[in-house]
Amino acid sequence: MNFVLVTPASQSSAIATTSDLLKLHLEKLGHRVGVVCSEAEGQLESRRQDFAGNAVNWDDYIRVPKIMTSNDMIIYQIGNYYDYHKGVLELMQKYPGIVIFHDYMLTNLFLDFCKLTSSAEKSQVIDDCYGEGATKHFEQMVHNKNYISIAAKDFPMTEWIARSALGSLVHSDIANDRFLRSCPGPIAVTPLLYKTTLPYDGKPKLSSQSNKHTLLTFGHINVNKRCKSIITALGKNPSLAKQWSYRLVGFVEERQRKILQEHANKLGVEISFTGQVSNEVLHHEINNADLVSCLRFPVLEMASASTIEAMLYGKVTMVSNVSHYKNLPDTVAIKIDISNEIDDLQRVLQKFCDDPLKHQSYGVQARAWVKQTHDPASYAATVVELAVQVKKLEEGRKLVSGINVQLQKWGVSADSSFIARTAEPLNIFFE
Repeated sequence: MNFVLVTPASQSSAIATTSDLLKLHLEKLGHRVGVVCSEAEGQLESRRQDFAGNAVNWDDYIRVPKIMTSNDMIIYQIGNYYDYHKGVLELMQKYPGIVIFHDYMLTNLFLDFCKLTSSAEKSQVIDDCYGEGATKHFEQMVHNKNYISIAAKDFPMTEWIARSALGSLVHSDIANDRFLRSCPGPIAVTPLLYKTTLPYDGKPKLSSQSNKHTLLTFGHINVNKRCKSIITALGKNPSLAKQWSYRLVGFVEERQRKILQEHANKLGVEISFTGQVSNEVLHHEINNADLVSCLRFPVLEMASASTIEAMLYGKVTMVSNVSHYKNLPDTVAIKIDISNEIDDLQRVLQKFCDDPLKHQSYGVQARAWVKQTHDPASYAATVVELAVQVKKLEEGRKLVSGINVQLQKWGVSADSSFIARTAEPLNIFFE
């Protein structure tokens, strides 16, 4: 098949990395893959994936229309950050295709998109997705201090994108009901693909040469990564605070950094921030961590790349016992009860200190599990299978539409028995 992949290309985008991997494995299966970069104008020339030199920008109005109309299937990668996905929103209404959902909550994407639309258009989309009058509640939510939790529960805007997709691919079943209600095509569920070889030395190890263990959170340091809860758990137990050093690696907004730093200072917790780092520095930070926190609440994403990566490094990894994280085998991750988060964190952190070597079995089993579960070749095969299903369904719809037009020309009424006899053989396209 001839695919077009519409995706972010920035090297700071985890989705761009998965797109590069997907392209490679689709080509290994004998398919052709063109790439259209989807970043907003100001982001297009930043450091980017090369995609073997086979990529054009979405706003190339000479080449893109030809690319988008001379293929067998378009694949759109979508997440919750507008600057990475503006091109997807600009193209998918005119050139529909399969959508791969990386985030469950797309509310931020929608709000940024709406800055360029009228309030009437915004209200129409919200009411179409959530019922007449929903806009009023949506606007109240936007100004609520618990905006993220409410949006994830009541207004994730998943339906806004899914209803325009010919087919959907998701990485967990946390929003199946929303996709079933809104997506007009087939839906595939498969674990996120990931490069299963990384530049670690292959030996899970205890990192610190000091008298403290190193606890690591990495990636975009958002509120839902529960960093403040970790600081609280350490600070409320002076013994734990003396045994742990907490490192936060990745971009963090200045306001959030100040909140966390002040909280740590108040409770006597050793904490350090690195800001955005290179892949080489990130490798060093993960490799030198004793325990990695991948806590999330509320859960906004379909899958966690940082959790997968921590496991590939053979690290003991903590996750929140909610959403798709609940489905992880108990032998590969330590699960924290979100309803009793502080106490559970203190219990787990103290237990690790009591016997660090015993906990290394989590990392060993996690590495093996990730390599088996997040296999890129299997993922690419799932994408191809979904594309075949979508093409079959679209061919059936076109045929039915053509027959319907002809029957109307003949004056055949909709309740005619002739309609039923004519339509029965077409069921093969919709099975």
